[in-house]
Amino acid sequence: MQDTLYVKEVKGKGRGVFSSAPINAGEVVEACKLLVLKPADYDLASASCVINYSFYVDKDERIVGIATGFGSLYNHAAPANASHSIYKEDSRVDIIALRDIAADEEICINYHGEFDNPSTDWFVNRGLAYQP
Repeated sequence: MQDTLYVKEVKGKGRGVFSSAPINAGEVVEACKLLVLKPADYDLASASCVINYSFYVDKDERIVGIATGFGSLYNHAAPANASHSIYKEDSRVDIIALRDIAADEEICINYHGEFDNPSTDWFVNRGLAYQP
């Protein structure tokens, strides 16, 4: 699947991830290794834009990871057409299609983890404007 993924600008959102081929529901869109930051680096990451491109590996322990590949570039949507699953033991995040995704349709995840969570807190907490 990775060889069909590409990035392009999305009005109001910045970069977004797309596929030149259709994706079937349940298919792993991308398996991304995580560059896991130590808890001691959390404050530094949070004070920069790095936090906006990271996934929580363990929120209670303040451990975040930066995804390789396109992993840190998927935009938010509610409802989303893809989900993400974190695998701490493998330092990996998988992006999985929740429904069939057409070729050249933007692939979006929900930053809150639940595909249809309408909250905009993720953006508000970072002082960012939400662009649906």
